Amino acid sequence: MQDGNTYQSSIIQARGDYDFPLKAEEKKEKFFWLTTPLLGKESAKWIFETIQNIEHMKSIREFMPAMETHKKTF
Repeated sequence: MQDGNTYQSSIIQARGDYDFPLKAEEKKEKFFWLTTPLLGKESAKWIFETIQNIEHMKSIREFMPAMETHKKTF
């Protein structure tokens, strides 16, 4: 500064950014925080568990019809 003072500030990085990622449990908590109010506890749980095991599905087409049964209309 012109008066000779210097100022410092730390960089605040948001949790979840690529260089400050969320831990697995934090991701799970965030998923349920966002989905439960819209889908209900049971549907959110089913979707979470299905996504966690999606690599075992033969095709994503198995997932989509089941999603329809867990979808709420707004």
